[in-house]
Amino acid sequence: MDVNILEMYIEKIYGYALNNTYNTDEAQDLSQEILLTAVKELPYLRDESKFEPWLFGIARNTLKVFRRKKAKEKEMYQYDVLDEYQDDNDSDYEKIELYNRLRKHIAMLSSIYRETIILHYYDNLSVKEISEKLNIPEGTISWRLKVARNKIKEELENMEESALKPIKMKINIYGNGNFDGENIPFPDTYISDALSQNILYHCYEEPKTIEELAKICGVPAYYIEDSVKNLLKREALVEEKKGKYRTDFIIWFDKYDKFYDENFLKFVNPIKDRIYDAFKCIYNDAKNLNIYKGLMKEENLFHLYTMMSILYVNNKYNKMPWRPLKIKYNGFDWNYTARYTTGKYSNHMYGFVRTGNVSYGGNSIIERFTGIDGISKREPIKDIAVSTCMDIVNGVEPMDKEIVADLIMKGFVIKDESGKLILTIPYISKENENKLYELVEKYLSPLMDEYLEIVKKFASEYIKLFPKHLNDEAIRWSRNAFLGLFNKIHNFGQNNNLIDKVNDNSYLEVMLDLK
Repeated sequence: MDVNILEMYIEKIYGYALNNTYNTDEAQDLSQEILLTAVKELPYLRDESKFEPWLFGIARNTLKVFRRKKAKEKEMYQYDVLDEYQDDNDSDYEKIELYNRLRKHIAMLSSIYRETIILHYYDNLSVKEISEKLNIPEGTISWRLKVARNKIKEELENMEESALKPIKMKINIYGNGNFDGENIPFPDTYISDALSQNILYHCYEEPKTIEELAKICGVPAYYIEDSVKNLLKREALVEEKKGKYRTDFIIWFDKYDKFYDENFLKFVNPIKDRIYDAFKCIYNDAKNLNIYKGLMKEENLFHLYTMMSILYVNNKYNKMPWRPLKIKYNGFDWNYTARYTTGKYSNHMYGFVRTGNVSYGGNSIIERFTGIDGISKREPIKDIAVSTCMDIVNGVEPMDKEIVADLIMKGFVIKDESGKLILTIPYISKENENKLYELVEKYLSPLMDEYLEIVKKFASEYIKLFPKHLNDEAIRWSRNAFLGLFNKIHNFGQNNNLIDKVNDNSYLEVMLDLK
């Protein structure tokens, strides 16, 4: 009879053991003894049709012996796995291999400990919080933690210093896809658990085996295997070599921001002063445009026009290469990205956030700029509220009082002494926007050929920081060096009094027409 049939009954035997012991540790011990006995006795079974009754007959007999033995014991011992199977007549290699496979399967039956130890060590939950989350008594949680620590200690005697010191990263995605975060979760949802994050972190610079990850993370290997399977399925990991795994997207570490901080000036120094002059000329000439300024102060208007100018030249003159994104498992072209930085070095990226009323029949947007020293963030308004902002600019009485109240609460609108509604952020018509870009063409665009060459030289050095297997990703992200160096020039100018500083704790937002 094929001895592999025993693998099909592992869960049934464990269930039988659990029902007759009511203790998970004893159930593991009993199921192990039942299967060990079955492996030894299987060659003597003559009628294959009676396999299941025969197996559970062994289970009942083993249970009797097990109960007598436990009654005599004064102490309870817990085992993760059985010792390697050794038989006096040990010549059946197939039987030995089967038993070793059974050991691994049985070891995985103790999965209740996985959830508890990850919640405690990797998600930093207290015993009380875990108890509330799992709806299990605190005493049971404490007991599981104790057992889990013992199991880990037994399995990983040479545990590394990083064990049980979780890594917490912010994982996102970029690219295209049909996601709304609720009905269709963003893919990063499936890989953001604590253990997955640790695996991705440790597999970034060098490929790792399951065993290496177990020692680093302080989690038994069979838990690592489960997470690795999921990460492969979600295309966050790749198997670089047989049994060695590598993170397949960029994790932003301090070293990338550090490179910008320490090297940008030597690249941009020949051109930065001319760029500052261009910014000032654009601002001074823009004073002649009849732009609705809202309540924005002049120093912030300078930075608003500067940001609009930078965004314009990036869209028109950024010729850095772009490698198309690969199609992922769900049919869309996107990839993950993660950040694990200490904040020691400044972020070199601008942020551009748009709120629009296009879906509601409008043709305007509110654009918000971040990533500039001194600029704050605030809660955005709803898309539909952009139409109300436009009504206020045009002197039309808004109909929806709830939206008006929300705009006032968030600071986008105020009432003056007469009760008149006033939009606090600037509004630039399409005509004036085009005139502003004519100034950009006059003053800033002539510098773009020289600037692009500087960006290319900077990017060629920057790409070397990334793991070689992520070369396509590095090239794709190096395109952002066009904006990244502008960010450094912009903030360096503020901090060294080469241009006016932003009015602290203010916002850089503008309403624009789309046509």
